Order: sequence, then C-alpha cells, then structure tokens
Amino acid sequence: MTLNSDQLQNVNILKDATLELVKNKFIPNTAANRLKNIIYDDNINAEKFITELRKIVKDSEKIAWSQISSKIQDQATQFSAFQIIIFFFILFLLFFYRKSIFTKKTKKILSPIVHGISIRFITVSMYSLAFITLTNSYLQPLADAFPALGAMVPSFIIKMAYIFGMVPNRISLLYVLILVRCLRLHYPRRRIFRYHMVQGYFFYLFQSLPRQLFELITKSTLHDGLSFNTLQGLVILCLVINLYYLIPGVYQALTLSYPKDTFIREAIEIQIGRDDFNDEDGNIFKWWDE
Repeated sequence: MTLNSDQLQNVNILKDATLELVKNKFIPNTAANRLKNIIYDDNINAEKFITELRKIVKDSEKIAWSQISSKIQDQATQFSAFQIIIFFFILFLLFFYRKSIFTKKTKKILSPIVHGISIRFITVSMYSLAFITLTNSYLQPLADAFPALGAMVPSFIIKMAYIFGMVPNRISLLYVLILVRCLRLHYPRRRIFRYHMVQGYFFYLFQSLPRQLFELITKSTLHDGLSFNTLQGLVILCLVINLYYLIPGVYQALTLSYPKDTFIREAIEIQIGRDDFNDEDGNIFKWWDE
C-alpha cells in the first residue's frame, strides 16, 4: 500500500493503513500491545505516529539484548535479603548434614525417582521449539480474547516466544544444525531422546501447514471482508489442529513410549538411522525387517 504526501499527514489514514497491513499477520504480543496503544491514542499526531511505528518495527526486527539484561536484573532485585539468607542457610545445612541425609538407603530410594524425572524432563524438552512457535503464532493472538488461555502458558514460554518471533530463521537454523550433528554422532545414546528430538522438529515443521491454510483462506476472501470473529475462529482452528498431534507427542515423551502409528514411527526411525551399539537392554536396535 502506497500513500501520498497528503495522506501521510492524516493520522486516521495512517492508522487505517497500519491496521490493513497487520490484519493477517502474526506479530509478537509486546509489539501488538504497543501498536494498539498508538492506534487508540486520539491525541497522537501523524509525525509522532510514524516515529512510534518505526520504533515498534525496529524493536521487532532485532533482539534488544540490553532490555533482556535489564529484565533479568529486575527479576534478580526482587529477591529480598532475607530470602537470599534463607536460601544460603538451606544450602549450608544440606552441605553440613549431607552424609546423614544422603545415605545408601536414601540414595537407593531417590536415585530411580530422580533418574526417571530427569529422563522425562529431557524428553519433553525436545518439544520446546514446537511449543514456543505455537505460542508465538496462535496463543498470543488469542490471549486478549481468552485471558484464561494466556494464563495457562508460563511466562518464560511467552518471553522465549517473543525472542523467537524476532529472529525465527536464525534459531531454526541453529536447531537444525544441532539436530543433524546429534543424529550423526548418535548422541544422546538413548534412542528415545533422539526419536522425540526428531518428532518434535517434525511437529515444528507441521505448524506451517495450518498457518498456510489460514493465510490462503484469508487472502482468497480478503476482498469480501472477514469479520473479527471469523478470523478468531480460524486461529482457534489452526491451534486445535496443532494440538491434535502435539499433545499425543508430549504424552509419549512423558511415558517414554513410541506412537502406535507405524507410518509415523517409520518416517522418523529412517531419519535416525541404525545404531552400531547396544541399547539399554543389551541389544542392537533394529526397526526394519530387512
């Protein structure tokens, strides 16, 4: 959309043009709130509107590391001196009574519990990229209309989604390089980790399918005009489609199991390849009959 010099002096035309440009786009939640503030500001003039809009675009294109550092420092300063003293006092007690607390009996009881929790935590974390992109693409646009839905998402996931929304290509490329390196080195040695690592990346890629469908629908009916409720319903539909295969994947990670669908499993096992070492049961893993 191109505006002439006269239209650039009219703040209402600028607001309408901005709304038209971001109508079918997904932007970070922080940028969306800042954009909403300047659009609904009746006292703002055209020059200030353009200046603020450029700041929003600039901040959305790159990570403001100073802002992230200041947020971390703000979180750290929220701890009082009493809380810090109590924390170090507990550490001192654990260190002083470590021999009486961590006996052979307690180690025998706690060791399998800690081992099982850590394994499941690592396996579920393989779907972190899929959850972050899901939050950035679908949950944040629905947060204002459904506050309960936004409250279900942890704050650190929202912050990570905001960072991912600014540099998605770099993070995706880094994740792919790490994934390929792990598969070539057969690392981690537990095959279940590598399986859910690949499946989590597949689910991340699958998220583009309902989103592309959403964009095709909105673009094809753009001239007819879509109501807000219709757009909101399409976003919810895309979210449900993603959760349909993401939730079972997380359940499999928690139970350290594989999907019953042989087609999905074979598609992922081919990417992992054969292992030239024994698994936990002392056998060489073999998925294919030939």
